[in-house]
Amino acid sequence: MDLALSTYLNASGLSAVGQEYFKCFSRFGIRTIPVWLFEPDSLDSLNPDLVQRMMSLANILPESPLQFHAGLSSDVRLLKDRYASTASIVLEGDRLTGEQAQVCNGVDVVFSPSFFCRNTCVSSGVPKNKIFHLPYPLDSETWNTNVQTVKEEKFRFLYMNSCYERKGWDLLLRAFWEEFSAEENVELTMKSYRENDRPEHLDILVALEASKLGISRNRRAHVQIMDDVMPADSIPSFMKSFDAYISPHRSEGCGLNIWHAMALGVPVISTNYGGCVDFVKDDTAWPVKVAKMIRPGAREIGLFNQYKDISWAEPDLADLKRQMRSCFE
Repeated sequence: MDLALSTYLNASGLSAVGQEYFKCFSRFGIRTIPVWLFEPDSLDSLNPDLVQRMMSLANILPESPLQFHAGLSSDVRLLKDRYASTASIVLEGDRLTGEQAQVCNGVDVVFSPSFFCRNTCVSSGVPKNKIFHLPYPLDSETWNTNVQTVKEEKFRFLYMNSCYERKGWDLLLRAFWEEFSAEENVELTMKSYRENDRPEHLDILVALEASKLGISRNRRAHVQIMDDVMPADSIPSFMKSFDAYISPHRSEGCGLNIWHAMALGVPVISTNYGGCVDFVKDDTAWPVKVAKMIRPGAREIGLFNQYKDISWAEPDLADLKRQMRSCFE
């Protein structure tokens, strides 16, 4: 069987998922042919051997492949109607948009990486017999507790994600600054990458957030800024060097970084909402309570039209601070 894998090659989580699917299917003897939804970019940050294999196979066009989609749900419309098609759908809200529902009902099979996504599809009217729970593959040769690293004496929290409202980076800064003083042996590293729709450097965003909150940063625990793309083969040891990973997200369809941190043996603090609840439990992590359900802000909706009519979770600030303190102690 030939598999046409619609995917990305960039620094995003969707790209990581596509690459894991490619490796997984290839190991089962399935010829997997990437079909780019966008022209590949940021190739220097990716695994060069894997990129070379994917780029070379992308020029092969089989006559009748099974189409498999590992990106945004709205892009499934690019699949050819004359082929059997499957979609791996990731959702960040409590319901499907009209377009997403049309996509799910238009393909033959829908794969869901989490029960959160599966249940959202079902409650939005997608037939149960069309949806299958298919967790993302995890390369245990890359993500495991034997990864070697060097830790610092200072206790360090890591936030590694984009700076969209959905990720909760603003809430994290407030919680960290309110909970930890400059005298405590603790630091928060904010590791992001330069999203194409974000003109400001992360330094500026953090400074603006401090000003908005009336925070004097020299009186609070230090926040380290990293605003660049890191080579893929450096990420496991980088993540392993931290004492805890934090995801104060408002929604996650799966939560790849949370999963990767756990696979490395790094303690995790995570909002108890979204796809990550499949593996974020009281005995595996520090789950953060949900305070209430809210609507995404205007800027987020402007960037992502699919968020227009959805709701997602607002993490409880007091519980986030409590879990950070508990983990630190």
